[in-house]
Amino acid sequence: MKDQRVLAQLALVILLAFCTEISCCGRGEFVASRKVVGNKIIEKCQNCADGFYNDQFRHSLSYCFQCSVVDKHDSRKILLQNCTQFQNTKVGCKDNFFYADDHIGGDCLPCSDCLPHHFLVKKCSNNKDTICCPKENTTSNKQCEKLGYDRFDDYRLKNRNDSKPDAEGRIKFDDRRGENKTKINAGSIISFNITSIFSWIILQVLMHIFQ
Repeated sequence: MKDQRVLAQLALVILLAFCTEISCCGRGEFVASRKVVGNKIIEKCQNCADGFYNDQFRHSLSYCFQCSVVDKHDSRKILLQNCTQFQNTKVGCKDNFFYADDHIGGDCLPCSDCLPHHFLVKKCSNNKDTICCPKENTTSNKQCEKLGYDRFDDYRLKNRNDSKPDAEGRIKFDDRRGENKTKINAGSIISFNITSIFSWIILQVLMHIFQ
């Protein structure tokens, strides 16, 4: 009997991960309870409480995410939009700063200046640092064009931690490159049909156990 319960729990977890042959919750909701009715698992959804959100469109999460809070004493960040049950707080940066969400919790960092022998490609924006590339008389110009502006910008950001702000709070960077970003392999995406068949098999196992 104990083994059957363990198997049932495992099958339920796998099934819920795909959220196909079950009744799923939407944005701004979480799963409050679930039960088996006929050949389906029916979930009872409940709205997220104040201070929490869920931005997933189709899910079986039994919790909501806590809203981010902007520190009023932070001289760099500004509040763009309050948190709702459907989306997290939107945070922006004051002038001469940009928002880097690759840092833990997100942070506003000082906009960078171009080094000598580099030219300005794009000025610093709210969510992107200054983009600079080597001048034409340097050997690394072709590499910059090959990488593309956005990637070149990302490579520079990975090397920012080795630099220190100057007297004006700005960070200068060198011409080192980081590693390529991890790309999503299309072959790793499971098709809907295969997922549906797999979910149906798991559901039959559950029904057999509960009989």
